[in-house]
Amino acid sequence: MSLSHLIPRFVRPSLLGLAMILVGLSGCQSWWNRSNSQSLLGFTNESQDKNTDDWEHPNAPGDRDRKIAPLYKPSTTAMRGENKPDTQTEKPVRVTLPRDRQKDNDSPSNPGSDLAKLPAGQTEPPASSKPVVPATASVPVAKAPEGIPDSGKSQVDIEGALTLLPADYQATLRKRIAGEPEEKLPETDPKDPSRWTHELNQSVVALEKLLEASTDMEPAMRMHHEMTLRLLYLAQRNLEQAKRPISDATPHEQEYLEHQLTALFHATSPDPIPSRPRHWALVASEDRHADRHLAALGSLQVSPPVFCTQVDGFGVTHKFDKNSFAPDQQVLLYCELENVTSQKVREGFETKIKGSYEIRDSQGKRIVEQALPMEPDLCSSQRRDFFLVYMIYMPQNVEPGKYELILTMEDLCGNKFGSSKTDFEIKKQ
Repeated sequence: MSLSHLIPRFVRPSLLGLAMILVGLSGCQSWWNRSNSQSLLGFTNESQDKNTDDWEHPNAPGDRDRKIAPLYKPSTTAMRGENKPDTQTEKPVRVTLPRDRQKDNDSPSNPGSDLAKLPAGQTEPPASSKPVVPATASVPVAKAPEGIPDSGKSQVDIEGALTLLPADYQATLRKRIAGEPEEKLPETDPKDPSRWTHELNQSVVALEKLLEASTDMEPAMRMHHEMTLRLLYLAQRNLEQAKRPISDATPHEQEYLEHQLTALFHATSPDPIPSRPRHWALVASEDRHADRHLAALGSLQVSPPVFCTQVDGFGVTHKFDKNSFAPDQQVLLYCELENVTSQKVREGFETKIKGSYEIRDSQGKRIVEQALPMEPDLCSSQRRDFFLVYMIYMPQNVEPGKYELILTMEDLCGNKFGSSKTDFEIKKQ
């Protein structure tokens, strides 16, 4: 047999075997490169840990995989063994290794660990397994804080909340909670003369309760409410209650209120007896007594001093034509006073006024200071036109120019001061 006949016999089997080896190697490519290879069935493998053999095929997922994601269904093309890509193939599902599932199930903080107890294919417990809460069941209420007693009659501690409110509000709210009907005012005609008196009486009672309950009220606000209450008493034609003393009032304040309220009581009388002129005379008398105590409460008012040549009485003076005087010239200094305090004595009413004056130049420098004599003034009735006259002398050794006289008066009975000033000029000799 020649060599040309032997070569075809050996070459053909060799080429056929080499082709089979190549086809086998290409089909078994997934054994060494699972992450990027395609299996013989036509699906792509996910990346797995190279150092472990705990790998699970997606076509055979465990119970937990069926609870998390839908089952993987290969396409019809892959089932027929064709290698053509299928555009309708679903996306690959996540593959969980057995050891990872064991770690997830053992973790106490894993919220999905309870899902392992559910049957396959369910994502939530069935309706029959949910706890049914009766419609009449009550939700537990937190324990009331210390200091607030719990009545146990309701989920809300109503009794404890009521104890924090004033007494009047507690009574009203308890009636509403108990379902008692509210007290309604009698429906009256707006023209009914008794309607406004009913509302007036209610206002008096409310203000009296407010003053009794408010022990820490500011003095000024309490005085305001006390005086308002006296006016309401007067509107009720109850003069005795209106003249009731106020605890925080001074003697002059109390006397003023009594006389002023009496004057208003007579002024608003519906039946003046015996005649209107005498009626108003009584009102004026009470007003004068009230003014006397009101003047004692006010500050001392001193009118601007006037340089005169003669004084005939209250407000009757002969003034200088011009306040220009020669050095050491004699003049009369006249001034009027208001809100002077008088004291009741055996002979009548007594006042005590102490005065002084000072002269300053145009620069404000004091050049003269002189005290004025004090003499008590005694009168059988209280003075309503109080004035003083002093004889003074202009400074002797001063330069010509403009000067200022400042007059200061002190009411010794009322313990108060007042001052005023006037300008004058010293002319050349």
